[in-house]
Amino acid sequence: MILPPAPVHLCTLLDPMAKSIAFEVVVPLPNLSAAEVAGVQVLARLMSRENEDYTTGKMRLILAGASDEVHWDVTQDHMRLSFTVPKADESLGFALLASLLRKPIISDDSVSRTKASITRNRMTPWETVLAPAAGDPGKVKGTEILRLYQTLVRPERIFVGIGGPVSPADIAKKYAERMDDWQQPRPSRMGLAATPGVAPAGDHAPVLALTGASFTATDAGFDAKVLACFALGVGKGASIFRVWREANSWSYLQACDLEGTAAGFRLQA
Repeated sequence: MILPPAPVHLCTLLDPMAKSIAFEVVVPLPNLSAAEVAGVQVLARLMSRENEDYTTGKMRLILAGASDEVHWDVTQDHMRLSFTVPKADESLGFALLASLLRKPIISDDSVSRTKASITRNRMTPWETVLAPAAGDPGKVKGTEILRLYQTLVRPERIFVGIGGPVSPADIAKKYAERMDDWQQPRPSRMGLAATPGVAPAGDHAPVLALTGASFTATDAGFDAKVLACFALGVGKGASIFRVWREANSWSYLQACDLEGTAAGFRLQA
């Protein structure tokens, strides 16, 4: 697993009329194996629920009336954690942010609980296709989750956004107070042993994904490819709707998306 450089980055958005303060963390992901993607899914879910300072119940109390829970998401090119606190609880928001990033509980018990919760909330076949190909989260070990955490979630790699009725200068100071002394140890080795295959979708209709080569916004023909994405797969007037569904009855649901990847963008039908 080769990691691209990612500088420390703090972005603040001033919204004086907002009644809450939003915190968001983005961790860029390199090209990952199927087993690593499964590991990142477990890691993101675990970080949203398990840390040394706050139980799940305490986090719900802090976030009550705002986001109610810490949301997590894993896509082709990033892992994301986000939550919102009432504006009167700004200091608690910073404390929770630091705990999520610096003090996740990565143990055999916490990993087992997390894997069980992911299994109970399996993605639909369509979501599975749109998400990066993943191995089976149930096969990921705690030592592998710790290695991913130490490799990916590092102070020099994360991007943090904070928005609401806040002062950018004050936010930068409070962030530095919580995070400047964070020193993440290096893992014993980088990467996981690849686990072939994708978790079975179960008794659902089959789903097929067709993807093109990656390209960047500076490539020649970028505008044409974006227009092609809309022409091919957006709405009932799109080409694949008329040809795949109406003319040939090959599919029931169909779409074409412009998907972000570690290398840029790609078309996926």
